[in-house]
Amino acid sequence: KMDYLTLTNDQRTKVHSEPGLLLDLQRLLMIGPEEAEVIRQKAMPGLPSPMPPATGWSMEKEKARSRKQWELERSGKRAGDWECPECGAECFGSKDECFKCGCPKPIDIVEE
Repeated sequence: KMDYLTLTNDQRTKVHSEPGLLLDLQRLLMIGPEEAEVIRQKAMPGLPSPMPPATGWSMEKEKARSRKQWELERSGKRAGDWECPECGAECFGSKDECFKCGCPKPIDIVEE
């Protein structure tokens, strides 16, 4: 079985470009999506379904990510830290409830 985390960057790029390759394969061989899926399953047996296309890199996304990281470092917070909605205390991301009042970590923060 293929483990995505152990793939090299080149292998990940190949896997994420897969949806476009499947469409090219269908056009080239003049086959339907079912036949292309059979070929895909034989070529990549560890992946039960095609990978979604990778989202494109953009300078705007990179700047926003860098800015957010810079703000976190400057504030002394770590990624995942959260503010208690009840008492306003700053809580570590690893904690499931507020150390001050015991309020549980908000669901929208847990899912991130």
